[in-house]
Amino acid sequence: MATRYARESAGPAAQSTAMDPISWDRARELAVGCVQPLPTVVAPLVEAAAGAVLAEPLRAITDLPAFDVAATDGWALAGPGPWQVRGSRRRDLLASHHYHDSAGDVPLQDGEAAPVNSGDPVGSDVTAVAAASRCRVHDDRLSLLDPDGTSNTKITLGSGIRSRAADAFAGQELLPAGTVLTPAAVALAALAGHDELEVIPPPPVLVVRVGDELVDFGSARNGLGRDAVAPALPGWLAALGAQCHPGKWVRQGDAELIDQMEDSTAAAIITAGPFSGTAVRRVLAGMDAEIVVDGVSCRPGGSMLLALLPDGRPLVHCGSGTAADALAAVVTLIAPLVEGLSGRPSTPVERRLDQTVRGSRDTTWLIPVAATAPDSPGVEPVLPGGPGGMAAWAQASHVAVIPPGGITRHRRITLLPVPCTLH
Repeated sequence: MATRYARESAGPAAQSTAMDPISWDRARELAVGCVQPLPTVVAPLVEAAAGAVLAEPLRAITDLPAFDVAATDGWALAGPGPWQVRGSRRRDLLASHHYHDSAGDVPLQDGEAAPVNSGDPVGSDVTAVAAASRCRVHDDRLSLLDPDGTSNTKITLGSGIRSRAADAFAGQELLPAGTVLTPAAVALAALAGHDELEVIPPPPVLVVRVGDELVDFGSARNGLGRDAVAPALPGWLAALGAQCHPGKWVRQGDAELIDQMEDSTAAAIITAGPFSGTAVRRVLAGMDAEIVVDGVSCRPGGSMLLALLPDGRPLVHCGSGTAADALAAVVTLIAPLVEGLSGRPSTPVERRLDQTVRGSRDTTWLIPVAATAPDSPGVEPVLPGGPGGMAAWAQASHVAVIPPGGITRHRRITLLPVPCTLH
């Protein structure tokens, strides 16, 4: 009969780790060294926009812009003025290009003007483009306005026109390898002539909830708390650049947990749930998994675990099952793993701490902080709640890493962003 995961299956002795806890810095170092970037894929642009990472530099296939183009909304002018307004089609403005192949389009003649929008291609027959705000039209005759309101017909050759290749020439590097593809970067790739890109895809991560000590909807009841980890992990993972694959809620025993691990094709696995540490460690031992980190000298998140499955995939157990412990595991172990799998390492920042934090003699504290003032270079702890209070974490912009022994006011500290697409 399968062993049901419940509170009785894991007392204090069962929850103890098999290895001595290691320092927070060492835990992150081990996580960074556990994985290599995923194999590259060639993805259509619409798929590459979902947080993939460039596997090679993005180069322009064509000049940018590919033609001379209008730099403003206004009027395309040919020759000296005044100009006769002509109702031209957009393609007429390209008629003078040597590569234009439509005999039905009529180029502008000297003394003519035609409306044009910013970014519209213009041919060599267009002497300049004047902004609409500088033009006055009367009886189909156009003249230019000086700042004092008087009119004139003087123009400068090429004014109001962005030349071909003004932004980049064909073959020029636009973005380096390792760049995270945002929608704007994908738009740039399209303008540069690409239909697909070679990328490192966002790593898929399986999230498995273990145990039956929580409820997944409504309020806490009947002695069972509300699960706050499962709703939060997809957002945290997305902010890191991973794809969350929610797994089945494992309630019935080791075999069900093993099936979840073995059936998944995810690049990494996360387990979470109160009183589930013993079950996870037992399953990992039975699979001959390599335990890399089993306990970290930090608060919250001290009971987090990192293992390598026999197939080389990393598994992170979030610890005691609270949301604060899960967030600690995210910034300590999961973030470095995702960065390694996606090929985009990040560098923690340093800021001035505007309050003294006494800390603990041998434990690293991970505390929620935010800017002391809107334009302040310093940060201060967010209250209430201390290291474990989600009310504080919900208002924090960064995680401050307080070393053992604490830190005094106005000293610089390491900051990690709270994974959130809004920060």
